[in-house]
Amino acid sequence: MKNFKIGAFTWGIDSLMIPAPVGCHLIFLVARGSEEERWVRQFLDPKDYRLYDLKKGHLCALGSEGILRNSNVTDVMKRSGIRHLWLTGRSSRFIEAWGKKNRIRPLSTDLKTQQQFEDKLWFDAFLTKHGLPKPPSEQVNFPKKPIALKGPVVIQKPKSLGGQGTFFLKDGKDAQALLDSGKLKPGRNYLVRAMAPGKTYGITVLVASESVSLSALREQCFSENYTTNEGHFMGIQWTPSIELSPSIQNRINSVFRATGEALRSQGFFGYANIDFVVSPDQRDLFLIECNPRLSDATAQLFRFPALSTDPEIGTRFVRDMALNKPLRRRFQFYPIPETDFTGGFVRIDIFPSREHPHTVGPTFPSGLYHLEGDRIRWVDADPRKITVGGKQFLIVSVAQTGERFTVSETMAYLLCNFPLFNAQGRMNADAHLLLNHFKY
Repeated sequence: MKNFKIGAFTWGIDSLMIPAPVGCHLIFLVARGSEEERWVRQFLDPKDYRLYDLKKGHLCALGSEGILRNSNVTDVMKRSGIRHLWLTGRSSRFIEAWGKKNRIRPLSTDLKTQQQFEDKLWFDAFLTKHGLPKPPSEQVNFPKKPIALKGPVVIQKPKSLGGQGTFFLKDGKDAQALLDSGKLKPGRNYLVRAMAPGKTYGITVLVASESVSLSALREQCFSENYTTNEGHFMGIQWTPSIELSPSIQNRINSVFRATGEALRSQGFFGYANIDFVVSPDQRDLFLIECNPRLSDATAQLFRFPALSTDPEIGTRFVRDMALNKPLRRRFQFYPIPETDFTGGFVRIDIFPSREHPHTVGPTFPSGLYHLEGDRIRWVDADPRKITVGGKQFLIVSVAQTGERFTVSETMAYLLCNFPLFNAQGRMNADAHLLLNHFKY
């Protein structure tokens, strides 16, 4: 098999959590003179990373497109014979054009497909077309087509991302306040769906050449603020199987096998992270939205085998896409696992403004830590050494002391092998202890 060289950015961490697929050499792209370089030099073999020069911008805020625009990383990749780039986040028009120009293939679901599945109205129609369970919904356009659904509803801007543009209302009549404030605009289409009672979960569906693989479930932990009508995503909490009845587990497998078949019929290839609600009696579920890319849950999914029955859920997509393997008619189905894993994830964010900027203070070493009572102890730079024993967690950050921010930004990622949220989806004592300690 041909040995493909695949470039990857370490700050996405998910690419660090898988062994290189057979026939592939993962080469990590690292900013010279940065906290990232000081971190990876402690555990990566020099043959497994290349240094590039960042011309401007904060590494933690740039993302893949920003780095491609503001560094010499393209030249570094070409000199190293790298012809594929692992994309942690969304693709973009720039990235796809960059790939064609430089003959470097982004390993990601293609942009057109991403945009379709991210579009709330398009995805709602997709669910209807394939007979997949979803809450009652309607398309509205104020003022000529007001909300007809009764009771609590959710309004979503079709092209909103990351929880932005989603509004929770006790009643459809409350939409007028959002129009008055300018959060909703007259003459534009919105998706309105009934607020399905129950717990909100996320699941990863991997569609690869010859397989459909499901992850374990994780609870999507967020606030529903009826004062501002907006929800704020707080983090994720992996769900042990014991919390789900056998009947709802069977129902989940049935629905998401059908979802995998529908995705394949659409030509979808890659990771689809789907949010859904399980009813309070655990008799049914309702699909609500899709994020067609790697997610905050991906690193833990790749690292902990208990989170999938597919032993190759982290390598299968990379290998199949690098080899340009087509979707086969027949596929192997990997159902949700029986698991007792209860780890959590949160982002460590800052919320400055132009009037109140934030300057990064002393930073913390990235890598593996142990939590022993109230004592926090750094153990090793290598995040791949995290296991399920004891209270272990990872901090991953490329923020640098002295950097100044005037807009909200993520300073670090916190991944734990223990719970960070309680049964009500609120941060527990361990989460508060860690967030109070790791202040940037």
